[in-house]
Amino acid sequence: MARTGEHSTWMRTGTIVVALGLAACGGDDAVAIDAAVGIDAPPAIDAPAIDAPLAIDAPPVAVHSIQELQDGTVPTGAAATIDQVFVTALRITPSGNLLAFVQEPDGVTTGGHTYPQYAGLQLFIATTEVAQFPGLEAIQIGDCITLSGNTLEFQDDTELVTPTAFTREAAGSCGTAPTPLQIPAGALTFDMLATDTDDVTAGDQPGASAEIYEGVLLRVTNVTAPAATDGTTGGFRVVKTAGGAGSLQINPFVYTNAGPVPATAGQAFASITGVYAQRMNFQLLPRTAADLQ
Repeated sequence: MARTGEHSTWMRTGTIVVALGLAACGGDDAVAIDAAVGIDAPPAIDAPAIDAPLAIDAPPVAVHSIQELQDGTVPTGAAATIDQVFVTALRITPSGNLLAFVQEPDGVTTGGHTYPQYAGLQLFIATTEVAQFPGLEAIQIGDCITLSGNTLEFQDDTELVTPTAFTREAAGSCGTAPTPLQIPAGALTFDMLATDTDDVTAGDQPGASAEIYEGVLLRVTNVTAPAATDGTTGGFRVVKTAGGAGSLQINPFVYTNAGPVPATAGQAFASITGVYAQRMNFQLLPRTAADLQ
């Protein structure tokens, strides 16, 4: 309320009342004049009820082929869904983290690549994330799955991590499971996939086609281990039985109980099957004793 001398104004919602008070000082002849005018406000109009906007689900993550993740079409850090791919290797760490390799069904390819170029990929799913998706902890080699997550480069290896959705597909719904690419195969030679092409120069120099087959299930044939399994790494190297400078590192990353992978000095293998992976350097990762022939 504002007050100036004897003039006062009050305001309230809906009605305005003005009161004027005038007093003439003349002894007993004082005259008081009051005037009041009431102005009715228009009837209250209820504001229309406005419903909150409907909740809109976030759009689904775009489906991409593994080839698009591996060849750089999908940038690192992007969200992606890989649809109906086969588990080719698997490892559960002591802390419960799930590491797996997946590959497109046999013959499925995009981007003009020849299968199985760029067709394999690693998954890393932390223990707490595994618990969020029922059935994920029970996946097995040969299962077909659909998974959404984010792409990541870790130790030079392309991975899909931080899952946001998971489906274990019904048996028989995903086409044909991948078969190991046998090396040599046509123009693709052992040296093109050797993890070290030069046994004189220090450090590993991977073969020319190493990156193209990262994450892919391979089978190398007619190889020999010059030395026995290393007691520290649990792995060993093989060279072509027929001779040559190139060698291939065999590591126990996904081997039964994480290795070691057994070999004796001079042992010859008709074949060794495994996932060709990059973990700082390229390696062939057998999964069980059945992969060593």
